[in-house]
Amino acid sequence: MDYVRNIDMKRSFLLPALLLIASVALAACGGGGQDAANEAAVATPSASLSIRAKSLKFDKKALVAPPNTTVTLHFENADGGVLHNVAIYQDKSVKQKIATTKTFAGIASEDISFTSPEAGDYYFRCDVHPDMNGVFATRAP
Repeated sequence: MDYVRNIDMKRSFLLPALLLIASVALAACGGGGQDAANEAAVATPSASLSIRAKSLKFDKKALVAPPNTTVTLHFENADGGVLHNVAIYQDKSVKQKIATTKTFAGIASEDISFTSPEAGDYYFRCDVHPDMNGVFATRAP
């Protein structure tokens, strides 16, 4: 009887422990998601944007620009000897590119200018490290 009770006690602790591990793992994963959407929702649109790659992460999960405007994007690769770029796409399918920097090893930077698309939510990522990504949004100021 004690054996059955021990198994029941182990089961009662196993499910909460597994749920905790899964939630920590999901929180640790990058990829924009709700954090990026929240960051985009509160950001003030700007025609002058910057983003930095360091430790295989971008320093921002969202970039917000006014729609149909010439935008200048300053990209800094602060990862010495590591290839990065920033590419903005129509969506996560990454089939239609809106703008991109060159792919280069840090420590270096590049500025690009492009015309932002109409108001909406788009997608950006590092093509070398697709887990480095976020939301590129265009909103009226």
